[in-house]
Amino acid sequence: MPKKKKTRDVEEILDGNIDQFEKGFAGRAADDLDETIRKLGRYEDEDVTPRPVVETDRETPPAEEDLRARNILRVEIRGDDCEIVCGQIRSKAKDRVEEHCRQRGLGVSDIWYWEDDVMARLVGPTWTAWYDVDDFFHETGLLGRTASSFSIVVTMDDKAVEDLNLRKIKTSRIESGSKPAPRKDHVGVTAGTIGEGRYAFELDIDGEFVIGKLEFAFLDLSNFGLEERLLVDVRYDGESMAREEAVVRDLFTVTFL
Repeated sequence: MPKKKKTRDVEEILDGNIDQFEKGFAGRAADDLDETIRKLGRYEDEDVTPRPVVETDRETPPAEEDLRARNILRVEIRGDDCEIVCGQIRSKAKDRVEEHCRQRGLGVSDIWYWEDDVMARLVGPTWTAWYDVDDFFHETGLLGRTASSFSIVVTMDDKAVEDLNLRKIKTSRIESGSKPAPRKDHVGVTAGTIGEGRYAFELDIDGEFVIGKLEFAFLDLSNFGLEERLLVDVRYDGESMAREEAVVRDLFTVTFL
């Protein structure tokens, strides 16, 4: 008969594995971690080799143009400011407006700007306000033809430029386009406002101010029934300057074309 295998006592089993039961899995993991530290050594005791400096870590020097001297050029211009619109209404509406004014001894401008209810009755329900009759044109600017049309102050970094020779300021003319062509049975009409205006144009420039680099661009208004031109842009060395304006406007005479 085969010999029976001896069965181990529970206490014998426990005695042989007591360390593992005391430590558990976490204990064995801790032993492994201790061994790893002994092999690698303590991090703070090691001589750490610095990470190589890469290109993205280096401080980027300012662009070359940022190192150049920049000056704020400001050109303040005072003159007759205008907001001009040109659009179309029906020819029969024009006749009704003129007849209404004739019977009451009024000018067209007397109701065109002020009497929206009357205008809506005479022109039609599409009427909302005079500045919405702008099918062909709507622009603001200063009336003039040359720099001498205005009062001009030029400053560099808030310091006034003295003894300006306005004749050295260049002027250019911008075509406003072809004459408005109203639809059949319609008529063109120009209206707007006029008043005292102060415009300021600013630009950062390189170096000192040279008046010969200053240019005034005028818009031709002849196709809209006005002989004057409108200053719509100021440029320095070919670059348009940023524009701001402060104006007080009165009403412009209504003109049927």
